[in-house]
Amino acid sequence: MVVLLVDGHDGISVGPEAAAQLARLGVTNVAVVRDREITGLVLEGWLFDLASTSEAASAVVGPDRAVRVLEPLIQLAVSAGIDGGTDVSQATNRARDGVSRAACAQPRGRRLGTPAQGGS
Repeated sequence: MVVLLVDGHDGISVGPEAAAQLARLGVTNVAVVRDREITGLVLEGWLFDLASTSEAASAVVGPDRAVRVLEPLIQLAVSAGIDGGTDVSQATNRARDGVSRAACAQPRGRRLGTPAQGGS
């Protein structure tokens, strides 16, 4: 994943040509975000190599436009199913078994990174 930041909102295009070039670079997902001053593009893909960032930026904003690149320092997946958490499907399935959804969703007071009790 990489985030490209561009001043302003003009000249940014993810048309068919840019999309094809990004796909060739391994990008499978593009999100465009912005505030009043800056436009950001989040480029993701399992095969996307950060060494291709300048080529990807050129595909979207053109070769002559300045782009600030933010590379990931840490990326992690978060799951509600970690020791004591629950997800919607678990709560729904348990509710059908006669256990209330509220009971299924009760946190057990364990914080991320603390060891589980009882050696599990």
